[in-house]
Amino acid sequence: FFTMPMAVVNYLFSLVIFGSAHDFEYHIFYGYILLSFLLFFMPISRHYSLDSLIKRVKYSSGKGAYEPGQKVLALNYLFPVFSLIGLFYFDSVLFKLDSRMWLDGLGMWKPSNIPMATWSDTSWLMNNENLVIFLGYTVIIFEVVFVFTFWRKKFRLILMLIGFGFHLGILLEFPIPWFALAFCVVYLLMVPVSFWVYLSRKLKLKKAKAEIIFDANNHVSAKMVALLKGLDLFGRLRMTSSKDGNLFTYKSFSKEGSISGAKGFEK
Repeated sequence: FFTMPMAVVNYLFSLVIFGSAHDFEYHIFYGYILLSFLLFFMPISRHYSLDSLIKRVKYSSGKGAYEPGQKVLALNYLFPVFSLIGLFYFDSVLFKLDSRMWLDGLGMWKPSNIPMATWSDTSWLMNNENLVIFLGYTVIIFEVVFVFTFWRKKFRLILMLIGFGFHLGILLEFPIPWFALAFCVVYLLMVPVSFWVYLSRKLKLKKAKAEIIFDANNHVSAKMVALLKGLDLFGRLRMTSSKDGNLFTYKSFSKEGSISGAKGFEK
């Protein structure tokens, strides 16, 4: 609701709150500020939003229903991933390649064995030398290749699962939960769109629970139908155009009613 003004307010709060944290600089703070800035350019109100619903009602009339466009460029999904995950990983790799600890394969082992830096006991894992060294080098290789390969659709799912697994491990092991969770949330942008389409179809009812009969030539009933369509996320209503003199008739399994006066209906 009021997407662009709120994006500006959100960005200003991010600058003031996170940009002024000099005594304790949490590295995900830079990610918060970056993503807040990107919201200026993302079509975040295109689908499930009050802004979209208001536009749908405003421009619908007796001449026809207004359907706001819902498609967006794939870049809107990929650029936040590149900006937060890809660039963070690239910067992280530069540090790791200059670290004797990481080059020896002990990048995961050492911080996980400092009691004040962890909040769970993973000695059962850290005592497995070969596995720990393998995971350490896997992290380096993963961060090197990620920024160059995630653009390809065929690699996204496997990269997402590996990255999600690493950050879930960070969430369970280290007391930096918001860092881990922020990356997991951005990783969700790599979920194939076909999955969300499938989920949307599964959530919608196969058979409508009620029927709305309306006069499509009347702008008042057209706007009401546009409102109901926007709110009917699960397909509970079936809309039927009629010219029986009633502006709006509702029928369900248990009851039905109609509104025949335009003046009363507007009130």
